[in-house]
Amino acid sequence: MLQARAMAHLAMTSSVPRDPRDPAVARTGTKTPLAESSRPRRGPLSVVVLLVLSLCVVSRAQQVVPEGSDYHNGSTVPSLAAPQGLELLRRLEKAVAVSDPDEAAFVVSALRARRADELVRFGPRTHVALLDRAMRVVMEKCSESVRARIELESSEVLREAISFRDLDVLLDLAGRGTALSTSRDAALVAARLLFEQGRFWEAASLAGRARGLPGAEAIEAAARSRVAAEPDRRHPGPWSMRFSFQRGSDRPDVGLPLAADGRPDEALLHDSRGLYGLDLKASQLSLKTTFDSFLFGPRLLGPMQYLRAHPAPRSIHHARAGRRVVFPYNVPADRVDPMFRSARALREARLVAVDLGEGARDDRASLAWQVRVPTPGVSAALGPVSVFGGRVFAQLFRTDIDTEISLVCFDLESGDLLFETPLGRGSFIPRFGSRQAELDVDELDKRALEGIVAERDGLVYACTGFGLMSVVDGLTGRLRFTFAYDRLFSLDRNVYDPAFLFDTGGWDHEPVRIAHDRVVIAPSDSRFLYWLALEPGPGGYLIREDPMERLDRVDIVGLLPGTGSEAPDVLATRFRDNLSSLVRIRAGGQVLESSPPIPAGERQLGRPVQIGTRVVLPTERGIRVFDLRALERPGELLAAPAGLPPVKAVHAVEAGLLGFCPTPEPRRMEDALLYVVYWEGLP
Repeated sequence: MLQARAMAHLAMTSSVPRDPRDPAVARTGTKTPLAESSRPRRGPLSVVVLLVLSLCVVSRAQQVVPEGSDYHNGSTVPSLAAPQGLELLRRLEKAVAVSDPDEAAFVVSALRARRADELVRFGPRTHVALLDRAMRVVMEKCSESVRARIELESSEVLREAISFRDLDVLLDLAGRGTALSTSRDAALVAARLLFEQGRFWEAASLAGRARGLPGAEAIEAAARSRVAAEPDRRHPGPWSMRFSFQRGSDRPDVGLPLAADGRPDEALLHDSRGLYGLDLKASQLSLKTTFDSFLFGPRLLGPMQYLRAHPAPRSIHHARAGRRVVFPYNVPADRVDPMFRSARALREARLVAVDLGEGARDDRASLAWQVRVPTPGVSAALGPVSVFGGRVFAQLFRTDIDTEISLVCFDLESGDLLFETPLGRGSFIPRFGSRQAELDVDELDKRALEGIVAERDGLVYACTGFGLMSVVDGLTGRLRFTFAYDRLFSLDRNVYDPAFLFDTGGWDHEPVRIAHDRVVIAPSDSRFLYWLALEPGPGGYLIREDPMERLDRVDIVGLLPGTGSEAPDVLATRFRDNLSSLVRIRAGGQVLESSPPIPAGERQLGRPVQIGTRVVLPTERGIRVFDLRALERPGELLAAPAGLPPVKAVHAVEAGLLGFCPTPEPRRMEDALLYVVYWEGLP
């Protein structure tokens, strides 16, 4: 009943029809601050004028292509249901239509016995698990007698699992066919068993799915209190410049280092070569661990080939749990493809975990484990990692002409691979800037760009960057449902499309964000940002508010409490008329407020960082600090020391802020230097 009420609520709160083939969507499109309805219809002459303007500077007012006007995707979903599964679903629908409880119960039992992860289409953009779709049919369309028979059958399976304390069956009941009430009952019983075993993250996740049942909230609270989590220890400001530190820079084709909290009074710098601890009191390196000290790839390949090969992904990421730091390290494979020996070295996806030393005398990190993900014959890379409880999650990209994406899960303690779930397959879409050049499948840089996954009640939400947002049960590895979004337009030289006029591009490195009952995604291969429901509603719809076009927005800073809406507001940076500023946007695209732009000629150079009520923006002159409580005020400037290159990235740590200033375009590797600027937090 709760599920049915939730779906009914979703139907009432959806503001527009969501099917892109629906005439209403094709007619109205996406609501934006720009008044599309006031635009005159363009004839052939107008099209010619626009083509001429496309060679010049295109004004912002023209950069609007409604999301529903021409739906583009092209990605494929794996694990589509076999003909036998589809036939069983049709048999169930017939049994429900004629109110045949015996036939319906038999078909449901047969569907539950199918252990494969099979997906069926549910709505225009969504695929859901076969058994979940069947249970929705039962709860939405069947008579009371049929529903009672199926609930009785499921209750008998649940009672037997409880009597034998069969955790596998309980997890299956809790994770598949979630529309039935027995699914929540099984989740609560499984949560108790997992709590007894000390598996607190799993227990809290399942108890969260059983909210409303007696004892569920108590189990969830007790389990979450025992889940080790890294506290947010970032200093909220204000800050004052303390010192700058010089070190050798990383290779120019690799992203800037990542800065995070290390040991007390220490900042951890992580680049493609190793981990370095920076003593913030003595302004010197206190920890130095190079990866080639325990990774055998460089020794087997030789230093020159190792340095020429691209690590992936292009930006540095890691996740930390206590003293343990886990990160992807995608090194060149031991063997080079003989057909492309001079041009194409395969990459090997590897996950590495190291433990930081406890004392100041421990000047090196120790290797805990490393795992090579099996990827025979193709180039592969792991994306950013996330740690939830005792599990490590990451997306795996196997790249050839097309790219196959999976979600992999490892045990944090041992590094054992717990499961791999295929998410989708899609073609690489080059950005607008590269579409005028000759395109070669082996020369395109198709390294992973997508952001970090998010988690709610044990469900892992992953935006692939290849046309799909997928949801996987983080406890069992079962694929729950997928959502296909509107992608950028792929290159087709023989086809004209109005979108070629609008060089808005996609988002970049944006994580999946969850706030209240919304999942907010900004895919790197889409010009739109989406507010989605946590579960598909009636008809398979997931879009809750109108998708927001990127337009002149650069980065998503974060989510803020909604203004007059259940959905959260979005805080983003904006680049308009050669000026950078912040803008707050209501769900659906309405601009609520914006900050004064930073002075002319002072461009934004890196991603913003939100720290409490402050936003830090790296610019050509240092960092600008905006106060969200008074967004109408100009940003305060914290200047970098004179004579240093501009600040390209800024990171917040417990003691203050770290800014990275790399030398621009060094001609030689020896000339590549990185200046680290430290702003100390004031009491």
